Amino acid sequence: MSSKHTPKGTSQRSAAAGPWVKSADFDAFCGHLTARGIQHREHADPFIRGIQVHHDGHWMAVQWNKNWKRYTADRRLSLIVQSFAAERAATAKATREAA
Repeated sequence: MSSKHTPKGTSQRSAAAGPWVKSADFDAFCGHLTARGIQHREHADPFIRGIQVHHDGHWMAVQWNKNWKRYTADRRLSLIVQSFAAERAATAKATREAA
């Protein structure tokens, strides 16, 4: 992507590149964090809808993206989001096979 505000030779990460959590799975994601002993809290900014996750000594955001209608996570949380997605997929597969 190019922008008049982006210096030449640099790039911007697309918001669609993830990581992200479906709106319907947000409460389950918070439960996933709690089950693994990962600290999280409501976002400190009252104007931001989402949470902050404590990871590698820093609080990182998982916030509502109204344009994409999903929660977008800080890219440094991608492994946590991927483990949540893999667990959800395994649970869904086991449920389908049991039926």
